[in-house]
Amino acid sequence: MNAGGFVQPKNLNLSEKGFTLIELLVSATITILCILSIVVLLRKGREIDINDRYRRYARALVVSEFENPRFNFTQYTNLLTQAGTTSQAVTIDDRGPASDITGTMRTTIGAQTTMTAANGTVTPYIPVTIRVSWNTVDGADTVSVAKYITQAQ
Repeated sequence: MNAGGFVQPKNLNLSEKGFTLIELLVSATITILCILSIVVLLRKGREIDINDRYRRYARALVVSEFENPRFNFTQYTNLLTQAGTTSQAVTIDDRGPASDITGTMRTTIGAQTTMTAANGTVTPYIPVTIRVSWNTVDGADTVSVAKYITQAQ
């Protein structure tokens, strides 16, 4: 007891270090924000990866379509008769192990036109465009490839 009659606790040390409730709440909030931003970043990265896989698959579809015998250089006259036409959209629904893309593929055969080389040679060609479209989370995406087919010499 002291002179005033009060009992002073033995281990009362006001200079002890520690965290206040406010400091703990601020640090918890910062930690949660960091974790949330990492999760959002990982989800966006996965979405980009999926869209990239679809684009690569669509590009492979276009390349395989150009390898179709009807686009062979020896069949230029056949393409010439189809010039100015657009094929019906073909539905793509591949559920195989390579992809799960669902969309449409459209082939457009343009009218014959000519290009002039630097030496003055004029070469007729037919533009063929193949476009693959599909829906994504953000809307729609498209891969479009044009090829200029000339008559074999």
